[in-house]
Amino acid sequence: MELSSRVNAWDVQGMGYLNYARFNRERLSSFHQLDIRVDKQFYLNNFSLMLYLDVQNVYNFKATQPPILILEEDEAGMPIVYEENGIMRYRLKELQNNIGNILPSIGIIIII
Repeated sequence: MELSSRVNAWDVQGMGYLNYARFNRERLSSFHQLDIRVDKQFYLNNFSLMLYLDVQNVYNFKATQPPILILEEDEAGMPIVYEENGIMRYRLKELQNNIGNILPSIGIIIII
């Protein structure tokens, strides 16, 4: 957070910096999901037709990812900048980064 909040550092990379001093000290929780697909294929004279229903992450498991750093903005939409010990810094905040949603899809495949 100390390096990432510096204005000149953030402006170079456009995002936060990783802290390699903490490399391999923390682990994310395990990830798992259940995907189900049902399909049916029909063979016709000149082509075949396949219909399918696919549902990914059936039980809606939410996986935790590392938080994302973003710039805090004022009412005008400008990044908040402050000075600390002669160093210009952006005010940053962490967004929780949870992934995983149910993803249903249906489809038709025609093979000629």
